[in-house]
Amino acid sequence: MNSSSSIRPDIERILFTKKQLLTRIGELADQLVADLPDSDEPPIFTNIMGGAAHFFVHLTEAIGDRGQLIEDFAVFKSYDGEESTGTAKVLIDVRYRITNRDIVIVEDIVDTGITMRAILDLLESRHPRSILICTLLDKAEARIIKDLKIDYTGFRVEKGDFVIGFGLDLDDKYRHLPFVGILKQ
Repeated sequence: MNSSSSIRPDIERILFTKKQLLTRIGELADQLVADLPDSDEPPIFTNIMGGAAHFFVHLTEAIGDRGQLIEDFAVFKSYDGEESTGTAKVLIDVRYRITNRDIVIVEDIVDTGITMRAILDLLESRHPRSILICTLLDKAEARIIKDLKIDYTGFRVEKGDFVIGFGLDLDDKYRHLPFVGILKQ
């Protein structure tokens, strides 16, 4: 989308500017507000830390006072550097009892689907009323778990692009960048 020769030399190009990201996040918030069921108990928005933190904050702020929600978080690890490990390890579990509750999983990127499948298996075993997946980026071409349904997607990205910024990282670097870019190979 955007290209710049004035960005860092280790970044190939900017895919999505902060303005583009915030506009799309506002649209996702509108969709969620319209779609979430009316309930006596507010939905639990589960932030899959650390990559989704930037997205999560902007998404919940965009929902604002249009709907009540509870914020929770969990930490899973499935990457070592640029490579998927093929498994997902729970580092920090959700805090709330989710039986008969509506859950919105907020993730930075879904690619192979291995981490998301592990998250769904864990949460589904606790019998929530519903689970929705909201991801900032979807790398569907990289999907190994083929039956994974993503309910809300900010942007689609190409299989071969290693994206960083706006919470996405390589070994915990680049998360702080205010855009999503492609790291040079």
